[in-house]
Amino acid sequence: GGVRGASLREWMSCKRGRDPTVERPEMSVKGIADVLSKRAELRDRDVWIVRHAQGSHNVSVDYEYDPKLTAEGKQQVRSQRKLSSQLPVDLVLVSPLRRTLETATGLFPDHPNMVAVEHLRESVSATCNIRLPISDLKKSFPHVDFSNVPDDEDPYLARFEGPEGVEGLRGDKRWDALVSAECIDYETDEEMLARSNKVLSLIASRPELRIALVSHAEFLNVFLHAQMVKGAPYRMYNFLENCEIRRLAFQPPSDAKGKDEASPDKGLPRVKAAGKLSDG
Repeated sequence: GGVRGASLREWMSCKRGRDPTVERPEMSVKGIADVLSKRAELRDRDVWIVRHAQGSHNVSVDYEYDPKLTAEGKQQVRSQRKLSSQLPVDLVLVSPLRRTLETATGLFPDHPNMVAVEHLRESVSATCNIRLPISDLKKSFPHVDFSNVPDDEDPYLARFEGPEGVEGLRGDKRWDALVSAECIDYETDEEMLARSNKVLSLIASRPELRIALVSHAEFLNVFLHAQMVKGAPYRMYNFLENCEIRRLAFQPPSDAKGKDEASPDKGLPRVKAAGKLSDG
């Protein structure tokens, strides 16, 4: 049965009753790759990064505003729950878009400490990456703490134009029309990197030591780049697959000279990513 409304201690006790290995915060779970980080913000912390499961925008250009998970995406969540149930997560930080909120809710059901963070959202490049008002999302996700999201309506809507007449529409008619809006002010890589650093600062400021981040393909790619002391442009690194989980492993900087800097995806196969994504 569920433990909705339970305290974090009660929720963790319930998990420990099912699987005593969750008491090991340094645990590695088979099927989850470790990626290296030298960022001091992650010292003494275990952080798992998760890309949302398949959304309607991942398979078709005919998607709804703030796309939801497809049937396949929901199945991906059910399959990955075998892994996520082994993670001793004290805090879930999640992008305030529906596909990430659905993924986080499915992977960590009944978690009493799930917090929406605007900085975890996907790059501003297409209308599939614009969210519904927080007042609407609260109705569908009452278990999520939205208090850290300052704006009810998506502030990045100002970066889009049209379609004609949308200003006079309300409710579902407005959202249906906005799907065809055009981005006129793309978010830069530097802006996303700044958001990545704000997420790292948030992690360092929280008392919880075991944290899951549920976000999007392109943002997480930039976030992985932010783990490096120095290195090549982030687009050479792997994009996470839908509903993929990776663990960030803190690696103290070495005093030895002449050694290569740690790569955020050391040990993972390289894939070539060309151009910007609009389907994260």
